[in-house]
Amino acid sequence: MGAVRPAWWIVTFWWLLTACPPLVAPGPEATGAGGTTGVSGTPAGTDALPSTVRLLAWNINSGVSEPPEGVLERAVARIRAAEPMDVYALSEVNPAWESGLVETFAGLGRYGTRLSESGRQQRLMLAWDEARYEALEVNELGRVNEDGYGRAPLAALLQERSSGARFLFVVVHLRSSNGEARRRESEVLRDLLVELDYPTIVAGDFNYRCPSDGTAPAGCDEAFAELVEGGHLRWVAPEEPAPSMCRSRYTTMLDLVFVSGPPLRRESVEFVDSAWCEGMGDGAHRAVRAEVGWSASE
Repeated sequence: MGAVRPAWWIVTFWWLLTACPPLVAPGPEATGAGGTTGVSGTPAGTDALPSTVRLLAWNINSGVSEPPEGVLERAVARIRAAEPMDVYALSEVNPAWESGLVETFAGLGRYGTRLSESGRQQRLMLAWDEARYEALEVNELGRVNEDGYGRAPLAALLQERSSGARFLFVVVHLRSSNGEARRRESEVLRDLLVELDYPTIVAGDFNYRCPSDGTAPAGCDEAFAELVEGGHLRWVAPEEPAPSMCRSRYTTMLDLVFVSGPPLRRESVEFVDSAWCEGMGDGAHRAVRAEVGWSASE
């Protein structure tokens, strides 16, 4: 478990990702903007499974009518006040906030971070606890952003230091107003994750507009069905569905968590309580907390 695999599996996946070869991230120094279009596929025989992963996913900016400095200050205060997680998936991150967020995570412990290149002023960011995980690669999945007008999902191939187990952690923010583009993004992301074939957690703002009345996935956007077609990815439903947005006139769930891999022995998804929304605008999002643990038995 955890041994370095021969170079052939990296070369093989370069062929799969014809757009551009993967950039291997420099492990603990993987901090800052960067990445190209892919992550290397899983080598045969990688059987170890990581222990339970605790995560927080949050669209930190949407709908807040205040100067960018105020948005960063509010985001920093909420992250610092919340229980530290193993991994974080942030969306709508202004690149000007990168240093402030890196400093915030440094105050929580030894965290690696990466900001995406795509997304203009509303990018994606990952953070991971370097005491628990080594980042083997951190890259954008550029094939998902075919026309360059969206945001390529940001993926980290993490290896648990205690077990050598590897898993993929991906943050997404799919198109909001273009339903066909969102469906296509979901299709390409699904197919790419099938090729990579790691135990995977995908979290973020999917814009699937799932009802929060307990009837989902019925009533979700058709792109939801595209993502889970074939059964490789599975939605981890929250115990108590709730609207993603802070204000009551927005009633759908946009921020979701999906997994792939063996059956789960531990799964928990919850929207943070209403206190998170104090002082936020109409379109601001609540964060989602989750715990995911895979079972070795099939």
